[in-house]
Amino acid sequence: MKQSRINAAYHFLGLLFFIIPIVGLAAPALFSVFRKFPSLEERNHYRGVLNFLTSVFIYFIASYFLFPGGVSFVVNLIITVLAAMMVIYNGVLALQGEECSYPLSLPILKPEVKRTSIDDLMLQSRE
Repeated sequence: MKQSRINAAYHFLGLLFFIIPIVGLAAPALFSVFRKFPSLEERNHYRGVLNFLTSVFIYFIASYFLFPGGVSFVVNLIITVLAAMMVIYNGVLALQGEECSYPLSLPILKPEVKRTSIDDLMLQSRE
């Protein structure tokens, strides 16, 4: 239960992005830094949140260049509402211990995979 709360904290800290974007990007990163030994699962939640928030930031900037005047404001408002809903939804999923995913997220930070050591491979080949 404690692990799912920590994973959900990464997602809910991402909500700060919609108040002050730099703080929202830095909060999950700082939370990860101050955790002594984050697990592989925690690091993947952290990477998923940062990928999504960075993608949203890029979409904000792109909308200003692609859409003139007031249209970009409306597009950014729609992006903000949908992105906040997605962060809350994934935070609840993480709290329940389920798999989280962010659609349309650019894979800037790749998720880590559990690496097997040579000793593990040797033991598997003997079985």
